[in-house]
Amino acid sequence: MLKNIQKKYVITHFNDNNKIKKKDFLNEYNSFGFAYELLMKNGGDVFENGLFQILTFQNAYKWTNLITTNYFPEFKYKLFCYAMTWQGCILAVNEENDTIYIFDPATCEYFAMEDTSLNDFLSEEFLENEDEIIYSDDFKLSLSFMNIEELDSAFCIAHKISLFLGGEDQIENQEIIDTEVMWDLQIQIAESINEIPD
Repeated sequence: MLKNIQKKYVITHFNDNNKIKKKDFLNEYNSFGFAYELLMKNGGDVFENGLFQILTFQNAYKWTNLITTNYFPEFKYKLFCYAMTWQGCILAVNEENDTIYIFDPATCEYFAMEDTSLNDFLSEEFLENEDEIIYSDDFKLSLSFMNIEELDSAFCIAHKISLFLGGEDQIENQEIIDTEVMWDLQIQIAESINEIPD
């Protein structure tokens, strides 16, 4: 699945991925057997010093629960999360394997790429739309601005002052923050001002 991606982007770090037997995976996510191979082969792969990562089994379970239960309950049992970007965006696929979702914590909104399977997305659509998904040039600028060489996979680069609170989408308004903490804060702010999409 990642052959084309690996031709362009280098794996710079591996997160420990405690492998899960397929039968145990299917007991939890019976409708998402098609995603098992990706996590089995590439779960924990971090590309280009934190630009994006394929989630480990443990993190895939955690983020699937957070996104579909805590943050966007309308998707409960309908999506499986498998990757994350440096901005804390979570990538997910639906159970029919025909739509890719990208959840953006900066706006607490999501974007759906319809008629796109997990394999199609990773083989073609990801690279064709990379400027709208991972913003690699912006990532390099952010690393340079913060004088760091890599981003820890548990953290993301987000706005110091939320866009919801009048913060600007400028490099000077960026900070490194734990991704889960950032999502929780953003959801709380969005809910308080009724900005969560229906």
